[in-house]
Amino acid sequence: MNNEIQISIIIIIIIIILIKYNEFEETLITSCQVEQEEQKEEEDSNILPLSLLYLHLNRIRTKECIDLRKLNRSISQYWFNEICLNLPDFEFKRHFRLTRSTFEWLCCEIIPLLRREITGSSMVGLAWEQKIGATLWFLATGECFRSIGDRFGMGESTFSYALRDVVNILITKFLSEKIVFPSTELEINEITNGFRRIGRIPNVIGAIDGSHIPIKAPHLFPVDYFNRKGFYSIVLQALVDHKKKFLDICVGWPGSTHDSRVLTNSNLYNKFNNQNNLVTTYFNNKYILGDGGYPNLGWLIVPYKNIGRGLIQEQTYFNLKHSQTRIKIEQAFGLLKGRWRCLLHNLEVSFEIVSHIITACCILHNIYEERYDFLPPGEQYHDTGTDINSETNNIETSEGNAKRNAICDFLWDSHQRRNLIV
Repeated sequence: MNNEIQISIIIIIIIIILIKYNEFEETLITSCQVEQEEQKEEEDSNILPLSLLYLHLNRIRTKECIDLRKLNRSISQYWFNEICLNLPDFEFKRHFRLTRSTFEWLCCEIIPLLRREITGSSMVGLAWEQKIGATLWFLATGECFRSIGDRFGMGESTFSYALRDVVNILITKFLSEKIVFPSTELEINEITNGFRRIGRIPNVIGAIDGSHIPIKAPHLFPVDYFNRKGFYSIVLQALVDHKKKFLDICVGWPGSTHDSRVLTNSNLYNKFNNQNNLVTTYFNNKYILGDGGYPNLGWLIVPYKNIGRGLIQEQTYFNLKHSQTRIKIEQAFGLLKGRWRCLLHNLEVSFEIVSHIITACCILHNIYEERYDFLPPGEQYHDTGTDINSETNNIETSEGNAKRNAICDFLWDSHQRRNLIV
């Protein structure tokens, strides 16, 4: 009996202990939950001020960036308006490649067109003159967009839009006015007489050649643009008069293209080679001088080729006079690249506007020559060779050979008569 009572008491005690333990465990869990909720509330209360502080700092940084940009723009505007535009004439021309009077004339010509044509936000916020000046600076130096943006107080994208706008307006306004064939007998005679004074060759209406303009490797068909000189380029074919002004240009063919192929696919070839074209009637008995990379045609005369048998004295003399006359195209390329140094290095612009930039440079070249805004001799670029392909062209027509032989005989007879007089 006593044993049963003891067992009952022990069981009761164990039950009481289990009940108390469960109550303690529940109390402990409840207190932990309360503490966690309090801690979370405390953390949330700390996060809110931190978020507000971070937002405030962002606003401060944004305001500082805006203020800094405004400050840079103000400094750049002051630099351009108060320093650049007031530079001595020599310094102004050295930086912008034109005189102050030509710059003012150019601004008066194209700013009304820019105001009318440009409706987007790309040309808003800065003076028109400042954006034209930045474009000329790029053409004259070839500096990267970031440097020019810092110098002229505009972002890279803003300058990119400004460059496109100014270049497009130059082409729209001046291409058909400044790069044109002579249209009157007086103009034609002025050119032919000018060339005759140089090398004594009569009836020369122009000198033609091609030049490589370095570019970045394009994404599409890059191998086509890799030329024989070892860099990527596009071809500028140009015809110039005796004053080194461009009469015709063809821009955009890949650097590996032979000069004769560029010619046959150009508007110039169609003008002269199409006998039904009325334009050819203005140039009867007139012809262009080209190097050995071109075919010898009735309207395109090239030097005699030494194919191993040697040249006779008359042919050697003809080649000398031919070179003395045709040198005007090489001098024109030297002036073009000396004035616009962006053409000497890879043009750091999108491939789509490379041809537009080259065309704009040719237009500005003619404008400056017309306004007697000449490049100082020390600034001219001397190319090691403007021919775009060293291979000679063996295509010769009977008409071209007959005309070249007649010119050769005329030059030699004139040379002999002058020697007799002396």
